[in-house]
Amino acid sequence: MPRNNTIILFSYMLCCILFLIATTNYLTDYDLINIAGQKDIEQYYLIAETSPKLPDKNENILAHVSSRFAVPYIAGVIKNIFGLELFNAFKYLNFFFLTLFLIILLYFLNSVTFSLKEKIIFLSLLCLNPYIIRQHLFQPVQVHDLIFFSLSIIFAKGIIQNKFSLILFATLLMVFIRQTSLAFFIGGIIYLIFNKKKNYKNIIIFFISFLLTFKIVSMVGNSISTQRFSMNYAYGIFFYDFSQYKELIKFLLLPFLSFFPLLILMAGGLKKIKTNDLVVVLVFFIISALMIAQPILGGPIYTQRNVMRIATLSYVITSLLVFYRFDINKLFQNKYSLFIFLIGLFVWSLHPLYSIFDFFSILRF
Repeated sequence: MPRNNTIILFSYMLCCILFLIATTNYLTDYDLINIAGQKDIEQYYLIAETSPKLPDKNENILAHVSSRFAVPYIAGVIKNIFGLELFNAFKYLNFFFLTLFLIILLYFLNSVTFSLKEKIIFLSLLCLNPYIIRQHLFQPVQVHDLIFFSLSIIFAKGIIQNKFSLILFATLLMVFIRQTSLAFFIGGIIYLIFNKKKNYKNIIIFFISFLLTFKIVSMVGNSISTQRFSMNYAYGIFFYDFSQYKELIKFLLLPFLSFFPLLILMAGGLKKIKTNDLVVVLVFFIISALMIAQPILGGPIYTQRNVMRIATLSYVITSLLVFYRFDINKLFQNKYSLFIFLIGLFVWSLHPLYSIFDFFSILRF
């Protein structure tokens, strides 16, 4: 990419970050837990406070949290080495991975063939989505999700540029972050099987490496917590009382608050897919469908309002799917329409809990 375009992207990214920093609602860890309802913090603290050891059969740590032991464990190590308060250790870790996320994002945009207009829009979508950067400025203990977004970009780069090492690296690290890594495993397998330059050795390495890593993480997670993962989070919606249809409709509408800008981009209409990109589009579609469906299938009782935040974990891949499948440039031929869209994204980022503005609280059902 021309140097001038890189400077433009970096400058625009800096403006986005400064805006987010200036308008985010900052709370203490006590207020995050007791006022904002971020109860998972208590469980991540239990893991971090035990570092350099790990908790042993702690009944207060849920199964899905125990498998995410890696990041809070590192935060605990940082706390012990530098004599920090635990919340500050998470803040420093969060700052590091936020910086890394922005570097990876900028590097990715420099490597793809998008137009400058498309790169600015893609950058805006990822930086201004309230559940990516702003949510982590508000709640730094959830830093593992920020790492997940970075790994999603690395995985996507591996798929787009046919780099097996990036696909393998990102997928294996995701196992330590979230169970959602399974969607990337499935997507990776499909890509390796349908790739024209099929390499059976890579397929075997990918398959075995993932299963071994998943098994190790599961064993450590099971040693940390006495609880086991409830399958109701996977299909709880089938046991829902459908007579409560109004609550179900509200539940199903929640993800649209995060994905609404992507729906606008689809108005540009479908574009012809290059032959080399068919497998890429297929992989992105499958991963997006799996990641969005998972929290929805949990239903209102089990996933609750978290459906919006969990579904947004697919945002990197879903955004790329839209960019590869729909004509973004056609939609914004008029520079004023692009300007209005970007201003709208800044306003859209003002989450009623995470930001200092609460005029969107009417959308919180």
